[in-house]
Amino acid sequence: MKVEYTRLLIVLVCLIIKCVDVNGSSKREQCRDFAGDLSNCQRFIRCFYNLRVLFTCASGTAYVPELQTCVGKELVDDCNDSKNRIEITVNSNSTPGETDDYPTIEADLNALEIPLQKSLSSDFGLTVTPKQFGCSSYCYNEGICVLVGQRITCRCPSGFIGVRCQVTQSAISTRDFCSSAPCANGGACVITPGSVDNVFSCTCTAGWTGRLCDYPGPLPGGVVNPAPVGTACPSNPCLNGASCVTTQGNGFRCVCVAGFTGVLCDISTGAAVIGTGCSTTNPCSNAGVCVPTTVGYQCQCAGGFSGTNCQSNSALALRNLCQPNPCRNGGSCYLNQTNFACACPTGFGGTCCELTLAATNPCFVNPCLNSGTCQIAGTNTYRCICPTGLVGTRCEQRMCDPNPCLYGGVCLPYGDSFLCQCPPQYTGRCCELLLVTTAAPNPCTVNPCLNSGTCTATSATEFTCSCTSSYYGRCCELRNFCQPNPCYNGGACIPTTNAYVCSCVYPNSGSNCELRIATPAPQSSCACILCPCPTPTTTTTNPCLPNPCQNNGGCAVTQNTAQCYCPSAFTGYYCQYTRKRTLSTAPCSNVTCLNGGECYMSDQGPQCTCPKPYFGEHCELMNRPRSCDPNPCGQSGQCISTKDGYKCICKNGMTGILCEQVIMPNDYRWCPLNCQAGTSCVYEGTIPKCRVLSVYKH
Repeated sequence: MKVEYTRLLIVLVCLIIKCVDVNGSSKREQCRDFAGDLSNCQRFIRCFYNLRVLFTCASGTAYVPELQTCVGKELVDDCNDSKNRIEITVNSNSTPGETDDYPTIEADLNALEIPLQKSLSSDFGLTVTPKQFGCSSYCYNEGICVLVGQRITCRCPSGFIGVRCQVTQSAISTRDFCSSAPCANGGACVITPGSVDNVFSCTCTAGWTGRLCDYPGPLPGGVVNPAPVGTACPSNPCLNGASCVTTQGNGFRCVCVAGFTGVLCDISTGAAVIGTGCSTTNPCSNAGVCVPTTVGYQCQCAGGFSGTNCQSNSALALRNLCQPNPCRNGGSCYLNQTNFACACPTGFGGTCCELTLAATNPCFVNPCLNSGTCQIAGTNTYRCICPTGLVGTRCEQRMCDPNPCLYGGVCLPYGDSFLCQCPPQYTGRCCELLLVTTAAPNPCTVNPCLNSGTCTATSATEFTCSCTSSYYGRCCELRNFCQPNPCYNGGACIPTTNAYVCSCVYPNSGSNCELRIATPAPQSSCACILCPCPTPTTTTTNPCLPNPCQNNGGCAVTQNTAQCYCPSAFTGYYCQYTRKRTLSTAPCSNVTCLNGGECYMSDQGPQCTCPKPYFGEHCELMNRPRSCDPNPCGQSGQCISTKDGYKCICKNGMTGILCEQVIMPNDYRWCPLNCQAGTSCVYEGTIPKCRVLSVYKH
């Protein structure tokens, strides 16, 4: 019954450990390494095996999850990014007695402002971190924080032990085997001096013997221990007519007749006559053979007998060693040639099954996980021999989970440790060191510009290509079929994906405007000089929808007019021209563009690009009605004739070529976002975003 109860208890403990381990593993899987803190743009989380550490970037910097590093705050505009930032809750400071299967602690605020002094050991992968690495809130009693195989543990000062140095060593009591009073019949239990595992011995009282003082022994003077006489023995093991009576402890005692002695009364007190040899009555008992010698005789005893006269029955004496049963905890006693032995049940060991293996053998219930091999390393201590790719006290941690390699490094298991395959600009055991080069990286070292384009570096990672007249695109990868112009007679060339189309001037026609036609020129149905012409219907239209800015330009409304902010590679009022790379902008200093027009450098030299509705070499002309008959100005204006042509005079609150637009207040919010100071709301495509307009180049 006791054995079954012990097995049930062990199974229950294993189930509890498994449940706790599954819960801890689940939390580790949910931990997002290098994720930013949604509530604080300066903080980010690191996931170690047994806990999470929340770090704070140095003053004046903010954390970028995509780069996994801290940069200047002015460069970060995605502090509210819920994709790469999460809500993080820090555990409150608990007392040393409280535990958490996967806690979250906060590193000291200045942890990232001083270099981490790392000492990497090739044998054990040990990284010693400074105290600012969270130890002040994790390890108690001035314990030192160490990182071993991605597990943060505490190295305790003298006098303290425990996972977090929370236990005073004097409070730990060693096991005392004498506390259970193992010595029987008044024997005194004594711990062996200098023993590390509390080995004990029993000092027996007179009349008792054995390791636990549980066997009758002789009293002083050779008299048999006078144990209390009880009833007669159920079966008499005594020899030579002796009587058997029971004694205390389920033992027995033989009362011998005259002429015999011994535990079983199997020793005769008669002696052989010296010098007579074997001439008298055979002195050898139990069929022993008498052999005369020069000084007397010698008995050759039959099997199972011994003694001077073969008077001792060895088999009966040995058989008595199992009566009473010396085996404890349900062990079975059996005899061998010279002594007894115990067959112990599962979970027990020792000479008399007195040792609980689960308490004395740390490898009895294999504590090593993931097929690790348990080896006894000392008293009540063990070590686990882990398969390749696994580390930890119990082989519980996979070498590369979580990834110890920083800045996108790839972790590779290597024997009992790991190797990091680092990105080109990083090195070190964990890719923690940034390579220092004498020259800044040049993106034009390997010329990315195609088709004889010229590369110019604009930063350490950015570049622009100056393309020949027949190509365009970021890397001059697109063919400009309009250079040189294939259209004759003043025709305008319009490039397509893989060809071109000529827009011919009347009366020319043909695929290249090479033909002249005799039919009259068709009259335009457009009411304006330049087409297309706006609809004279009065509407309140957002000038940035649809976005007129090309090539990913940002659009903002200024005084009811679309204002484009172009990427650095494009120019023009609507970002429609590729910026020509030149060492000087002096040619544009001599060109004046009117009505909000802007000067840009083209292959033909400096030119003006004009906002609608202006046109001309210097944006001096304005699109206007072709005629006042019929009235093109609708109900919101009146058409008049001037020396420059026809013009619509609009009513109050209206504007436009044909008085088709309603004038809105200057503070009218065309873009719906409420942007913070220093930024403006612009449309990128059709999506409104808050941007610092200085990032765009005109």
